[in-house]
Amino acid sequence: MLKSIVALSFAILLPRILLIPVFVIMLGLAMLALVLITLGLAVISPFIAVIVAVILGLSLAMIPIIIGIRLGFTARGHDVTGTYGGLILPGAIYGAVEAIGYLVVTLSAASILMLISSTVPLADLMALLRAGGLEAIEGVLQTGTLPAGILAVISFLAVSALRAAILVPLAGAASGRDANGSPHTPLAGFGTGFVPLTLLVCASYLLFPLLIMGFFALLSLLGMSDAVQEAMATLRRLEEEGGWSAIGWREGLILAGVWTCWIWIFCLQCAGAVLFFLRGGDGTGTAPRAVRAEVPPAFHMAPQDLRALRKSRSQPG
Repeated sequence: MLKSIVALSFAILLPRILLIPVFVIMLGLAMLALVLITLGLAVISPFIAVIVAVILGLSLAMIPIIIGIRLGFTARGHDVTGTYGGLILPGAIYGAVEAIGYLVVTLSAASILMLISSTVPLADLMALLRAGGLEAIEGVLQTGTLPAGILAVISFLAVSALRAAILVPLAGAASGRDANGSPHTPLAGFGTGFVPLTLLVCASYLLFPLLIMGFFALLSLLGMSDAVQEAMATLRRLEEEGGWSAIGWREGLILAGVWTCWIWIFCLQCAGAVLFFLRGGDGTGTAPRAVRAEVPPAFHMAPQDLRALRKSRSQPG
């Protein structure tokens, strides 16, 4: 199963790279609209503006994922319905669902960390929070490295599990129908292949820094270590000062390598979604067939219908 996922991920990778200009234009316009919406909401409530910005931002980030899953179906020769443009709305909706889950996990982890690190009773802590906000409670918090690290790991696992649980429903939305062949039902297949897909999602996120280190090690083996150091210094300077038009081929090579690695880890998730959707979630079965109308047995058919069926079969051509 792992070999199939890796092989399919590379089949998805090239079309995803070719679609980068389309993604940049589309997401650029969407981000502009997001900024305007956030600025408008900030006048009413900065807190609401931040929440809405997070939800809408993560909704937009789901659109390339659902398109990658659609590319995976195409690579497998699986029939799909609808157009790529029709994936934008379901991708954004599933992204919003995931974003709400992320917010719940993040706020829960932050609240737990605040409670276990407080040096004052809960009533006093809440009074300070209501009176002066987060700045007012900084002096009464004594955060330890161990609790923060444990909560970070738990949050990472929870976020990865949420992405894994939603991958097969995303595949259904990308295909246009559910695994049983019926039209797609929102969240149908939620949690399918949960354990292996959670492991896949966690591994993909952890794999990214390893891929980057491997990429730089490869450049060093090719005798480009000095060029890499100069390029990294240039990129840091450009990040601080601007002037991205001054990027040379070395900086472009590093950015291309990093972005390719970043895109590929999500291609792994797309490939896992496609294969578990096609194989019913257990990783061992065969692709489900579309639901077809059953022909009633001959002994349940009326005599005139049976005669008509025999006559149609006896006709040539």
